[in-house]
Amino acid sequence: MHRPAFGLLRRTKKQNVIHTFLIAAMFASCSIARSDEFLRVGRITVQTEPLFSGDEASRGGFFRIANLLAVQTREPLIRKFLLFREGDVFDEEKLRESERNLRALDFLKSAVITRGAPHDNVVDVVVATQDQFSTDVNADFSNDGGRSLYDIDVTQKNIAGTGGEVHVRTANGRERKTNSVEIIHPTLFGRYFSGDLFLARSSDGNEERFAAARPLFSYSVRTTFDAAFDHLVRNERVYHDGKVSDLFRQQHRSFAAMDGISIAKRPTVTTRFLAGIDFSRDAFRPVLGSPPIDRDFRFIEVGIDTTSLRFVTLSHVDFGLREQDFPLGFHGALIAGHSRGHFSRFRTEQSYGRAFAPGILLLTSFSASTRRGPTNRNTILSSDTKWIAQHGSTYPQTFIARCRIDWGGNLDRDVQFFVDGQNGVRAYPNFAFEGTRRVVFNAEHRWFLGREWLQLFEPGAAIFFDSGKATDGQVLHGAFRSDFGAGLRFGIARLDSAMLRFDIAYAASNSPLSRRGLVFSFATAQAF
Repeated sequence: MHRPAFGLLRRTKKQNVIHTFLIAAMFASCSIARSDEFLRVGRITVQTEPLFSGDEASRGGFFRIANLLAVQTREPLIRKFLLFREGDVFDEEKLRESERNLRALDFLKSAVITRGAPHDNVVDVVVATQDQFSTDVNADFSNDGGRSLYDIDVTQKNIAGTGGEVHVRTANGRERKTNSVEIIHPTLFGRYFSGDLFLARSSDGNEERFAAARPLFSYSVRTTFDAAFDHLVRNERVYHDGKVSDLFRQQHRSFAAMDGISIAKRPTVTTRFLAGIDFSRDAFRPVLGSPPIDRDFRFIEVGIDTTSLRFVTLSHVDFGLREQDFPLGFHGALIAGHSRGHFSRFRTEQSYGRAFAPGILLLTSFSASTRRGPTNRNTILSSDTKWIAQHGSTYPQTFIARCRIDWGGNLDRDVQFFVDGQNGVRAYPNFAFEGTRRVVFNAEHRWFLGREWLQLFEPGAAIFFDSGKATDGQVLHGAFRSDFGAGLRFGIARLDSAMLRFDIAYAASNSPLSRRGLVFSFATAQAF
């Protein structure tokens, strides 16, 4: 008898056993998936190390005294910056975001967050941080054209264990003498909602500024906000061949606020709708020559922003042993605004980061802005591209190349681009070359010892080449101004400034303010 249907359903005993095993395995895998999906954060342990750990402090009285004088970070402050709480659904990405956010705080030398093995449907988390010096002193000295110039900044961080800091600065520059104080608090209006108050008195004016910001600190953030008020009165200058061609009194007032609302978010990318205002007024009074035209804008703006939230962490790039987080992926923003007086404005920012291999990165950014209306369009296009390549060896090595391009069209008269010691070509005095267009190229190979001396600083060295040009004509036509040289580096991982730089550079060309030859420079940051 032919019974095909029954024949298809018949199984041997062995086949039934296999079939039962496969079904059991399938249900077990589903059970595990459900278990992983509903893991929760268990116990959170916060370990705060002082400036010098117990082992480091045991090596001498200096280190023990430094620990006593420094303000140690309190555990509740660290917990305030965590994006997760005990009992929350476990999210690995929030651990990584919290670690990056802690590492960005000025009063911490390092921050590491580790997870334990799952047990009883929970994952325990350990947060380990180490403090850096709570008092930070930065000082720059130079002798420019026979005039002694200096800039001294003293910062007291983590005041009373709150994370707040105060900067006191005095500076004698080429244009003015300035005394200022700035107070910053990272949680003034709540977690990740900072406030910044700045007051300055100069030999030719004053400035008052206040800013508040709630940035995009996590992919889960629903709203972001930033606002700033600024009032500035001082003398401003237009330069030609290193000398002042126009001098005028400027009074500037501005208020800007921008709110962002998340409209699409994933752990790796967030898209926000932006809306805000940007009111500014600049009044100019002549002192020497002719001043710019007064400006009064009241822009209502809307836009869109897409931000990738992927990062790679590297040390021995700009700060020696201190780790830095570099963004990968794409960021793009497009903002349009309209103001009374038939003005409109368009702005865009684009950036992209890619890791080709461990320690090899390409970071590039582009920005553009322009106005439409009865006066200058003030069109500015800027790009900045950096190549970072690290080499494995006994001593850490990093090669960095940077190309910066700025192009201006129909600019306001007070907008200029400079090529000088403050803008990447370190052997030339400030304001040496100016124009409406600029290109600067830098290349530097840096060596590091890979460990600290006296538990305080990491020595290193560098060789470099700089070249640039500022002009009102074709950027690629005519001679570039170049220099080359070598220098010493001292990275201080426990200081926010983190790097002391001593360079000897040879200026290959004359400038309106100097002759070619050797130039010695000292600074508390890398040249680029």
